[in-house]
Amino acid sequence: MKNDTKLDDWRNQIDALDEALISLLSKRMMIVQKIGVLKKQKSIPFFDPNRRKKLLSSLVSKAKARGLDLRLVTEIWNIIHKHALTIESV
Repeated sequence: MKNDTKLDDWRNQIDALDEALISLLSKRMMIVQKIGVLKKQKSIPFFDPNRRKKLLSSLVSKAKARGLDLRLVTEIWNIIHKHALTIESV
């Protein structure tokens, strides 16, 4: 019974973290949309390879410091970045 309670507690914590991730992702995409509007107005290219490189390097460094799988973090960020570029260019 104790193990079931502990498992349920951990699952509840994961559920709360998943909700937070979705909320943060939603907020991020709203900001991305605003950035896209500004870039259109100012004729700024949607893709900035230097910023992408710096940001990915920073994220990988932070992930490494926390013991996260670097491939996982890179794959997730690449998906988020690809979607963000799509939103910006609309």
